[in-house]
Amino acid sequence: MKIAINLSLFLIIGIATLLLCSCDNDTFGPNIIIPQDPNSPHDPYPSNNASGQPLAMTLSWECQNADLYHIYFGDQNPPMLQGVVDTNAYMILGLDENLAYYWQIEAVNFTSGDTIVGPVWNFSTADWSSQPGYRLIEHNISTELPCFVNIMFQATNLAGNGVADLQTSDFEVLEDAEPVSPTESAMKVKKLDQVPYSLKTVLLLDNSTSVAAVLDSIKLAALALVNTKLPQQSIAIYEFSENPVLVQDFTTDANLLTSAINSIDIGFASTNLYGAVIEGAARWYDFYSLDNITQGSMVILTDGSDTQGSHTIYEALQAIGNKMVYSVGLGDEIDPEVLQQLGTADFISVSNISDLVTEFETIQESISLYANSFYWLNYMSPKRSDNDHTLELNIPTNPHAGNDAIVSGEFNSDGFYPAIEGIYVNKSAVNLYGIDSLTIVSGSTANLKAESFLGDNWPYFEWSCDDPGIVSVVASTSDDATAYATAVGPVGSTTTIRVQDTMNSFTKEIYVEIIFQ
Repeated sequence: MKIAINLSLFLIIGIATLLLCSCDNDTFGPNIIIPQDPNSPHDPYPSNNASGQPLAMTLSWECQNADLYHIYFGDQNPPMLQGVVDTNAYMILGLDENLAYYWQIEAVNFTSGDTIVGPVWNFSTADWSSQPGYRLIEHNISTELPCFVNIMFQATNLAGNGVADLQTSDFEVLEDAEPVSPTESAMKVKKLDQVPYSLKTVLLLDNSTSVAAVLDSIKLAALALVNTKLPQQSIAIYEFSENPVLVQDFTTDANLLTSAINSIDIGFASTNLYGAVIEGAARWYDFYSLDNITQGSMVILTDGSDTQGSHTIYEALQAIGNKMVYSVGLGDEIDPEVLQQLGTADFISVSNISDLVTEFETIQESISLYANSFYWLNYMSPKRSDNDHTLELNIPTNPHAGNDAIVSGEFNSDGFYPAIEGIYVNKSAVNLYGIDSLTIVSGSTANLKAESFLGDNWPYFEWSCDDPGIVSVVASTSDDATAYATAVGPVGSTTTIRVQDTMNSFTKEIYVEIIFQ
């Protein structure tokens, strides 16, 4: 009994000593660290108390077993709710120079119903308006046989504005920490006009009775945005008061957009702002693949706040997530705090109606510049076999350092084999470089899929047949790389199908024979 008492006393004294020796909230003395709760938000980027940060960044953190995150952010402590996302990253744009910001993450677990509140972190920005440097925003890293790696990303300066003039020679790629030769890898960068890029913009215009006196000015501002849109930019227009009403669905036709804007009339004496935001944000998803790249944004104009109460600010923020939203508040009856929360890309307060056109032109300029800052870097990897490799993309001359100065990830080289310049048709594991000949059963149709490799431009394919009376070749109306070859001639007849990549001066010929079933 005496021994047990002494041991208990010893343990109590030992624990008390460790507690007294605690140097900070994270340690029991200089060498004993309290384990971090993996379910609590931790390891923030930027790190806590970081200084000299850029005016646009992607906040990130580590956390396990969470289904949803509430992001609190602002220049006051405690920060206010800024966003709701299901990933552990959130883009922040339009920060002010030389200012301290505070942020906090709430992690929500749907299964347990638990909400774990992380600590309040902070960082400060610097005066980046005249400072050189680049931020790289990763969108997608993928591989493509024979041996290509594709990196889709955007580049901005430290003030958050898109940078559109970088060239292939400005970038460096490292595989497993070793530089990849730009010449041996046929490395090249494709820009907006060389890739299958679609830019979507949702325009939400408040037409409640309170805007009656300035509705014509609102229309002029919307027309200014439409008149300066990019060729690839499709716009959808909503009016909202009692409910959001689609006036014009997505189109690139400026005449249709102009007619839709001019048709807007005064609505009802109720403003369903949050409902309009929810519906507008659901109209597009940012998507990045080799075949389809879609980026979007939303522009909201209102002269007040949500007066209907059918939805909440929380629901609106959850609908927005990481999407780019510009909010424009007109007059002195707006709720700046709400519009600042909704405006993930920027919030503009307009007190003088005569400034509205200029502000909308500035927003469209920002959208265009951001779109033109899109880059697709493509190169041949020398790696082979079923192995994982690290990947890093950077700008060697970049004076800015940090997580947002590089694009990093991993890829697997399983199945990689040497690439040959030209067009591959119906490439497969059996026909690595595509087919050279084809047999088609009389009266049936064969599908053909063309791919170009090692060309300088995004390909455009044209299909033909030497004898259309033997084989009829029709290109897909939605995809010029796909064609349908139908055997219309007699059994035993032969001809040649020809596909040309007119953008890269490649030609591929396929010998075709019609056979009996």
